[in-house]
Amino acid sequence: MQLEDLEKDLLKIGSVVPNSDVQIVGGRRTKVLDLIRPSRISIVNFWFLGCGGCMEELPELQKIYAKVGAKSLGILPINRGDKAADIQTYWRKQKYSFAAIMAENKVHDAYQAYAYPTNYIVDAKGKILSRMIGYDHKRLVDALKKAGLRL
Repeated sequence: MQLEDLEKDLLKIGSVVPNSDVQIVGGRRTKVLDLIRPSRISIVNFWFLGCGGCMEELPELQKIYAKVGAKSLGILPINRGDKAADIQTYWRKQKYSFAAIMAENKVHDAYQAYAYPTNYIVDAKGKILSRMIGYDHKRLVDALKKAGLRL
């Protein structure tokens, strides 16, 4: 099965992402839309530590985030299945400046995130502007530019 076939099952462009409960690693519980609102554009990213594409993508997300800033871009990396301590160790080692997020499997189900990494690019109201499975830097950057982010 091709990635394009899997992407057909993702949430539809133009719909609003589910306002699921999530846990900031080492912090508070909150809702997805509360994390999205401060930024003009956000990436809701589904990942886990054993995912090769995820491990390639996260450092690139950090570079983009550092370049444009939190007011322009929010990054919500929602982990599947890893222990909080393991995530915190990885986060400190990589020096990411955005928070790691944990969620129950039902959140991944609500987002149809069954292949990794899965990304939704959304506006400040949570409306899906783009979606993709797998790590493809050019495609991600193109989608962010199309969403109005200046890179």
